[in-house]
Amino acid sequence: MPIGLVADHGVAAKRVLIRRIHQESMTQLTMRCQAVLVRGASGNYYVYQLEITCDYYKQKWVVCKGYSEFYRLRKRLLARLAAHKKNRGKGDRNEKRPRKDFTIFE
Repeated sequence: MPIGLVADHGVAAKRVLIRRIHQESMTQLTMRCQAVLVRGASGNYYVYQLEITCDYYKQKWVVCKGYSEFYRLRKRLLARLAAHKKNRGKGDRNEKRPRKDFTIFE
């Protein structure tokens, strides 16, 4: 959508444009995962490195965790996704909702 149309159609057009940018940016995500064997005092264990790159925003995130930490992260993400799906569409669309920030990585 050309930028000029945003000014002509107001807030609704801006929402459409933002949604389109978000969808396009999600198609430009790449993810790599690798496991590294670590020799520790109590024995050997694997550390997993997850690398997420967004070409659209030119950003990169790297997460290094053990298996159990990634498992807990997965459970938290699935719980957040389920809550988001459950709450989506509830209430008046014009009412202003408070922003809820949350942290996934600690």
